[in-house]
Amino acid sequence: MRRQALLLMRQISGFFRRPETFICLLILATMGFTSLEGIVIGDSYHGLGVFNVTWLLVFGYLIFNVAFMLLHTTYALFINYTLFKERYLTEIPRTAIVYFLRKESSGLYERMEYTFRCNYLDNVDLWIVTGEAEEKYLSYEMDVLHRLRKKFGDHRVQYFHSDNPTKRKREMMELWLDEYSNDYKYFIPCDADSLLPINTVLKLLRKAEHPENRRIAVFQTSIEITNAHTYYSRVRINGCKLWMNSYVQAMTYGIPHI
Repeated sequence: MRRQALLLMRQISGFFRRPETFICLLILATMGFTSLEGIVIGDSYHGLGVFNVTWLLVFGYLIFNVAFMLLHTTYALFINYTLFKERYLTEIPRTAIVYFLRKESSGLYERMEYTFRCNYLDNVDLWIVTGEAEEKYLSYEMDVLHRLRKKFGDHRVQYFHSDNPTKRKREMMELWLDEYSNDYKYFIPCDADSLLPINTVLKLLRKAEHPENRRIAVFQTSIEITNAHTYYSRVRINGCKLWMNSYVQAMTYGIPHI
């Protein structure tokens, strides 16, 4: 009896692990949420046919992301997440750790020095990418750059700046990629407050270089809060751990099927 129960559980688990099952459930969830909104709109705006259809199409597009994450989280509760295989590397591929900054005034050197020192590998460079800012911020950035170059060398720490005031962090990333993407096989984007613990880059590269992971374009690392000195930040640590546990585990399963 127990053996039959285990066999049944494996069959059920195998059914839900199939990509077509995941996609069908995602479509059904999206249609269900959209239908509920359609009922509300139908009762409130009866007779506005064109408006109703347009609104439902827009809402359906937006609710797709909500259904996507809800389904991910549900899967994470019942299905073990995938452990990506790693490959032993005889040579480190060209990689850039890129900090995208805008109007930062403190703590940059300490965070960047820690990140690069803990992930100092051959063919891995550190980049500081900044946008338009007042002179006091630019002077601070240059001071950080000189200190980092003094410790790691001019050729290992690079700098890219744009004076265009309309360019935010996302646009700065696009500018940097247009200019330097051919020089690197991989890049790791970081915010000003990001820290990469020891061997993080090596572990990501081993996963990215494994033949079975070639279909994956983006690896999302787990996010943890450090240097929590207030009661609020300490509470946020536990919440962040719970959220990232379900988010990262679910993403490792759902993303390859979309």
